[in-house]
Amino acid sequence: MHSRKLIDYKNIKLLYRFIGCQGKIIPRRVSRVAFAVQRLLSAAIQKVRILALLPFVENKKRSQKVRMLKQRIKEKKKEKRYKGR
Repeated sequence: MHSRKLIDYKNIKLLYRFIGCQGKIIPRRVSRVAFAVQRLLSAAIQKVRILALLPFVENKKRSQKVRMLKQRIKEKKKEKRYKGR
């Protein structure tokens, strides 16, 4: 897998998956990604924050949207699992 091509700073939805409710980058042990991928993710998130596409600190409205987005992603994954059976 060529993770450099997949992790792009312009892909905001992907980067939101690796940001917690308080705006912190989720650690490797929680997100279950490889060391090299985690470095690429953190670099992309930092770049996006500097470009002001993502906030440094989450506000309540934004964190609710992020939680809803993450919940939808989980539901879609569950649906895919059950379709395969």
